[in-house]
Amino acid sequence: MENIDLYSSVMIETNWVKTEKVQVPEPVVVEVHPHQHSEPHQTLDPYEQCKAECRRKRDDTQMHEYVEQLRQELAAAEAELKAEEERQKQANAVQNQQVDLHQNKLKNDAEQLLDHAEKAHQASKNVVHDVNGAN
Repeated sequence: MENIDLYSSVMIETNWVKTEKVQVPEPVVVEVHPHQHSEPHQTLDPYEQCKAECRRKRDDTQMHEYVEQLRQELAAAEAELKAEEERQKQANAVQNQQVDLHQNKLKNDAEQLLDHAEKAHQASKNVVHDVNGAN
C-alpha cells in the first residue's frame, strides 16, 4: 500500500466534488400599475379602501387637469406661432412693396437720365452741325 501523507489526503478530498441537482423556481412576474404599490396585496379595511379610492380619483383628476393644461398651453403656443408667422408675412409684404417702390424710382430715374443724355447728345450734334455749317 502507498504511503499518503496528510497533504495528499487533503488534496484528494478537495478534488472529489459532490454534484446535486438543485431546482430553481421560475421567476414571478408582477405587474405594477401607476396607482398601485409594489408591496404585496393586502386586504384593506373599509376606511383604507376609501382612502385609496379617493387618492386614485384625486390622482386621476389631477392627471386630467394636467393634460388639459398642457392642451391649453399647446393651443396658446400654436396661436402665438400663427400670429408671429402672420406678422412676418405682413412685414415681408411691406418690405417687398418698399423694394418695388425703390426699384420703380430707380427705373424712372434711369429713364430720365437716358432721356436727358439723348437730348444732350442731340443738342451736341446740333452744335457740331451748326459749327460745320457756319464754316
